Amino acid sequence: MKGFVFTLDAIFALIVTAIGISIITYIGFVNPSPYALASGEAYGAMQTLLQTGIGSNLQGSQYFSPLGSASNGSAYAWPQFGRDGMLSSYTEYGQHPYLLYSYTAQGPIVPVIAVGDNYAVLESGNSIYTLDAGNGALVSTFTSNSPANMIDGAAIYHGMVFYANSSGYVMGMNENGNAALWNFSTSNMISTPIEIEGNHVAFGTYNGFYLLNPSNGTLVASLQLPLQVQVPLYTNGEYVIVSSSQTAENYISGYLLDGNVLSMVWNSPLSAKGSTAPASINNTIAVGSGNSIYVFSLTGNQVYSSTVSNSRVLGIGTGSNDYYVQAYNSTYALASNGLPLYLKSSPDDFQNTTPAVSASAYYSLIGGNFITAINTSTGRAIWNESLPVYSSYSGYSQISIAYGNMYAADGNTLYAFGTYKPRQGDSMLQSLASMYLQNQGSYSNAALYELFNSSNFGIMINGTYAPDLQIATFNGMSNVTIPNSGQLQLNKMTLSAWINPSAYPTASASAQIINKISDCALTANDFPYQLSINSTGYVSYELSGGKSFTDDSKIYSTGPAGLDKWSFITATYNGTIMKLYLNGVLQNTANYGENVAINSEPVEIGSVAFDGQSVGGCGAQEFFTGQIAGVQAYSSVLSATQISQLYNGGLFAKPVPNGDNLLWMPLVGNANDYSGYFHTGIPEYVSYTKTNYAPPSLSASYEVSSASVPLLLNVSGSQRVYNVSVIEWK
Repeated sequence: MKGFVFTLDAIFALIVTAIGISIITYIGFVNPSPYALASGEAYGAMQTLLQTGIGSNLQGSQYFSPLGSASNGSAYAWPQFGRDGMLSSYTEYGQHPYLLYSYTAQGPIVPVIAVGDNYAVLESGNSIYTLDAGNGALVSTFTSNSPANMIDGAAIYHGMVFYANSSGYVMGMNENGNAALWNFSTSNMISTPIEIEGNHVAFGTYNGFYLLNPSNGTLVASLQLPLQVQVPLYTNGEYVIVSSSQTAENYISGYLLDGNVLSMVWNSPLSAKGSTAPASINNTIAVGSGNSIYVFSLTGNQVYSSTVSNSRVLGIGTGSNDYYVQAYNSTYALASNGLPLYLKSSPDDFQNTTPAVSASAYYSLIGGNFITAINTSTGRAIWNESLPVYSSYSGYSQISIAYGNMYAADGNTLYAFGTYKPRQGDSMLQSLASMYLQNQGSYSNAALYELFNSSNFGIMINGTYAPDLQIATFNGMSNVTIPNSGQLQLNKMTLSAWINPSAYPTASASAQIINKISDCALTANDFPYQLSINSTGYVSYELSGGKSFTDDSKIYSTGPAGLDKWSFITATYNGTIMKLYLNGVLQNTANYGENVAINSEPVEIGSVAFDGQSVGGCGAQEFFTGQIAGVQAYSSVLSATQISQLYNGGLFAKPVPNGDNLLWMPLVGNANDYSGYFHTGIPEYVSYTKTNYAPPSLSASYEVSSASVPLLLNVSGSQRVYNVSVIEWK
């Protein structure tokens, strides 16, 4: 690689634009064959980005056409969450959410957030906070005269907010939260969130069910029942009520409201104990009871039943045509007639009772510290979003979806997630730079490739190469787990990754880069393929056919991957010959000729699969220390030219367009897979930090054109001025 020297020619031009002042800089690099870069290239590119909106130039893009705006690209782009018709179709393409805003209350927030009429209402202690749902601004705080805490979750309806407290009172207040209008006292503890069902305020207690007039809080009708009532449902003109107990027989019943009288029209026993709230789609009703799932007709006839394994049903979410049944650590997708569609296992227990569902994904809180999005059609994970505080709430816990955003409570804080929505009039340069600053750099980088058909092009923000703003950092105890998939049971293959080790492993160990092996290797099939680095920095590539513990082949690089510098590792196997490359240069080959073993282990980045032993598993510790980025996997062998193309494209090079890319994980701010196959990773103890990266082609270039402009950028709901540079190099 050529060292470069800033022998600045110091040509500056002041350009007055409608947005600000641009500075054009030409940087010459020492090279035996000087090349005079066209004087207007960077400035012309910058003007292109300043004068267009993000929706106007990317409609035909391989990566962006599915993400095209629902309305005007310069005003409202890439909606992600929600049931609104115009907001419903884009989650399956893997766009990672970013934090729109957060709001911290004085105490723990009841994790059922009411969102409606452009407000988000949250409860904490004996206070209610009303926020602007779009930007998180506090509209009002209402503190009850009663010291009793708010419970379970509020409801918003026709300009009013309805909530309950632990003393058995239900109250109604005006929507902006500054005046209580009525209260209603029950004789028992309220057991459900407040719902609006059939135009009435509806809720259950530990021995009854109530309907109130939302305008004045007067009682419309009630039932006294021997068991606790779950969240009621109104469908087909009837109220469906589930009576639940851990000690007595449970029931699901349909009631018809006639004036002020609720009359039972059907009743079905539930054989298990401890039941969920009912759910309804396509003229059917589903309920969970113990470890059983039941589907009924609207007249109470059972049409389907099944059981979940080693668990209990927590809750049932509904999509447009399907049910999503959540157990402790798995989700069962069922058609409305009960036909099983797929089972999705979770790496940890769910913390929310019912998945939130949009048109193309459902969302769950897992393990108390991250939210996952699952494609409703395939059952594959789309993304995982870490939460800063471990949340474990014993009652109802729910993710709310509205206005294309997602709302989740975590400890004392409400978090609102969404996708980047450019402000009215934002230029493409503002949009792309803002995305870099909020961990959506993979899409920004792909957009630059699409627009300029060149990898020798980039953006710098405040003097830092923009895509490297947040790179996955592994601390020697970190890893990213990709759940087992038949598509990643590779025989012919190409594996590639960028690594920046900050320390080598001990002399007796090797640090894993990417692998599909077990830490205990209990059978010969437990280590099909692996890329690792040893105590002297040499990279190894190993394959196993699974016939025996000695049925393997291993090759090494001829030189080390240096500490605190980026190196590009590539390994290929065509069914006969193994090859290993370092920084695009072939290092070693070996004849092997075996079919690669098949196992059920996940693919791991930065460690090996953990089989329940102590840290480090059955052998020496194999965690990577440093940074890993740009992980790709193919079901075919890339040529030396294609490998060189990936190397020169840098950490964020998009995959070679041969149709065989199965994994593209840039590891920029998240562990999402952008290949379209949804091999989304689950990070553990991974942080995202800045690095010393510059693209190889930039480091080896001898002349760079740079044009800069101060821009007001929108980052996580706040705005500030950044110096944004467009750079192009030869």
